[in-house]
Amino acid sequence: MINIELLNQIILGNTILNYIYFIAILISGIFIMTILKKIVRMKIIKLNKAKHTEAANFLTEMINKNLYPFLYLVLFYFTINTLVIPETLNRLIKGLNLVAGTILFINATIAFIRIYVIHKLHNIKKDSTKIKIAENILSIVKVFLWIFGTIFILDNFGYKISTLIAGLGFGGIAVALAAQALLRDMFSYFSIFLDKPFEHGDFIVVDSFSGTIEHVGLKTTRLRSTSGEELIFSNNDLTGSRIRNFKKMEKRRVLFNLSVVPSTKQETLELIPGLIKEQIAQTKKTVLDRVHFTKFNNIGYEFEVVYFVLSKDYNIYMDIQQNINIAITKIFAEKNIKLAFPTSGAISSNLL
Repeated sequence: MINIELLNQIILGNTILNYIYFIAILISGIFIMTILKKIVRMKIIKLNKAKHTEAANFLTEMINKNLYPFLYLVLFYFTINTLVIPETLNRLIKGLNLVAGTILFINATIAFIRIYVIHKLHNIKKDSTKIKIAENILSIVKVFLWIFGTIFILDNFGYKISTLIAGLGFGGIAVALAAQALLRDMFSYFSIFLDKPFEHGDFIVVDSFSGTIEHVGLKTTRLRSTSGEELIFSNNDLTGSRIRNFKKMEKRRVLFNLSVVPSTKQETLELIPGLIKEQIAQTKKTVLDRVHFTKFNNIGYEFEVVYFVLSKDYNIYMDIQQNINIAITKIFAEKNIKLAFPTSGAISSNLL
């Protein structure tokens, strides 16, 4: 028979029966956790067999690193509450549980964002630039989560957070003033990420500078110019500038002018638009828009030509313009049409 008096014997403020309950609950909890792990492991194996590798990896990391530690923490907390323990030790255990629970919650949130969002970008978008941007944003989210977590812990430990924040007020103002430029660049970074005025690999023109986007960072964006040097812009400067992005351009509109000497006969003037149209029509990757005798200038009669290059490649445009210039020069020589040449040159071209 069980000795009731022995079970009711008090040791360190608890009966032996209380200790038996404590051990029984603890062992039962560990046993249930073991069964749960086996069930989860089987589910993950099934996901892998069904080729749901992403979901399997997501569950494995979330459960092993966050869920299991949290469940063990809950088990220990409720188990220890079956015993009568000194108030000092009780406060210590509650404090440790609070800190551990907060850390686990923050880590779980970060893991969810990183695994789910970034892996989605990697597996669906296949876009390394967006993954890099998402990782940068995740770094900022981490900082804010840990700040809020620290404030939550201190507040539960009885510290007057409002007093602490007020005490740091003057220092915070000084830091904020010093960090204004950095904050502007960071907000501009988010604007670039969300609005997407340009992306990695785009060829852009900013004022008198042009180049290909190589890196978009939290503070600066780097371009590689056509002459080879690296151009570095602050993000705030870029978002505040007029940017010309050539990535999605399907064709280029080209306008150029040429002049012929004042002695050119009227019948020849009437012939010139047709001659120019013919030369452009014979050039590949071009679509003619118009050719007009536009005005009289101080060196002769001026014609304006507009056509489209069916390519966004700048080198192709330059090759085509060169071929058109040579063809016009040749046909004019054959027809004895003389170009008028000012100091700056008779033929000028503008890429619009």
